[in-house]
Amino acid sequence: MIEKHRKISGFTLSDVLVALAISGIILGIIFTAISLITQNIGNIKNNYIQTDILQLAEQQIILDINRFPVASYSEFENKLVFKSPLDSVTYFFKEDYILRNRDTLPLGIIKKTIFIKGETVKKGAMDALKLTCEKGTESVIIFVFKENDTYTLLNNGT
Repeated sequence: MIEKHRKISGFTLSDVLVALAISGIILGIIFTAISLITQNIGNIKNNYIQTDILQLAEQQIILDINRFPVASYSEFENKLVFKSPLDSVTYFFKEDYILRNRDTLPLGIIKKTIFIKGETVKKGAMDALKLTCEKGTESVIIFVFKENDTYTLLNNGT
C-alpha cells in the first residue's frame, strides 16, 4: 500500500517570524508612546503644582496686605511684617521659599521690590510688593498693592 502524504495547512516558519517581528515593532511603539504620555503627565502635574503655589502665595499676600493697616519691610532682615492692634503676620524671604509665620511657600524668588506711594524703599512702611518668581523655565511677576487709608498716610508723614 502506498501512503499518501497529506498536506496539513498551517504557518511556515517564515510566516511566524514575520508575525513576531511585526508584533515586536508594534509593542515597541506602544511602550514608547506610554513612556512619553507618562512623562507629559508628570510635566503637567509639576506645572499645575507650581501654578497652584504661585496663586496661593499671591492670594495670601493680597489678604494680608489688605487686612492689616500697618505694613513694614526690612531689607537687612529680609522681613515683611503686617500688623494690627490684635494680630500680626511676618514674612521672611529666602532664596528658595517664603516663610509666612509657620507656613512655607516654596517659591524661587528672583527679585523682590517694595514700594511706598510708587517709590522703591528698602525699609520702613510699604503699600505695594512686586515679586519676580521662577516657574519652571520662565519667570512670573506677582504684584500686590493696597490703597492707602488715612491711618497709613498720617503715619508716613504725608
